[in-house]
Amino acid sequence: MLLLPAAIAAGMTLNRDRFRLRLVSIVLTLCGFAVMTAGIAMRWQFAGRIPASNMYESMMFLGWGVGLFGVVAMFFKNRIPTFNAAAMSALTMFLLDRLPMDPFVHPMAPVLSGTPWLAIHVPIIMVSYSTFAIATFLAHAQLGVELFRPNDREAVQKWAGILYWYLMVGSILLVAGIITGSIWASESWGTYWGWDPKEVWSLVAFLAYMAILHARSDGQIGAFGVALSSILGFWTILMTYLGVNFVLGTGMHSYGMGSSNIVRSMLLVGGVEALFLFLCWYQRASREAAEIDAKNAAKS
Repeated sequence: MLLLPAAIAAGMTLNRDRFRLRLVSIVLTLCGFAVMTAGIAMRWQFAGRIPASNMYESMMFLGWGVGLFGVVAMFFKNRIPTFNAAAMSALTMFLLDRLPMDPFVHPMAPVLSGTPWLAIHVPIIMVSYSTFAIATFLAHAQLGVELFRPNDREAVQKWAGILYWYLMVGSILLVAGIITGSIWASESWGTYWGWDPKEVWSLVAFLAYMAILHARSDGQIGAFGVALSSILGFWTILMTYLGVNFVLGTGMHSYGMGSSNIVRSMLLVGGVEALFLFLCWYQRASREAAEIDAKNAAKS
């Protein structure tokens, strides 16, 4: 209720700065972040442990992490990350209420208790997911500009620059989460790496984003390629976070499993996503072909 109007107000300031709306978005985003922080703190105090032992609690950290980036972005007076953070955090909180996940506090699984690594690994990995979620939102916005306002190159470059920064930060956090998770696995299971489905997909996700950053730095792909591939890359994050738990439903991370027929929803979203990406690619390919034809005609 706080973050959705904050996102709407922030979205209305993207084209030009409107001081009153920007102030409203800042105040509501701060209030929303404060409510999420208070909720996590109250659950922590009630449970006597960090609330990060199941899907519901980890998604709380996902929304909190997105909100955190929005609060940080306010200090840089950049309206785009504030809008992204408010919108994505509102979406996460909505899904937290609507997805069929158990919201009650339960005793912690034995494998999670008696170690500080739960409080270290889970927040890091969830904030990395939050960063990639914001990056995916930015990528959609950039491709939307490419699709509907192809001549607005300044807006495209602005979105692309912020997207690249988020990809780098998210990759650093992701590898930190993998390392801390490996240390935790060694403490709990006696091995740093057991090729568990969650571990394998986290490695796949990391390699996918490393490939994007490498291709970008090597000049193999430009701003359009980074945006398109980062959206595809986020599906490896979704598979790591949701797919392993709800689709595969196997592995040593079974204590974090949920019960939901989420496969149909993922397929539906994937189909809409594929259509959107195809339209963006087709529009760009057609424009580039027209530019080449125009150049050839001018030479002849």
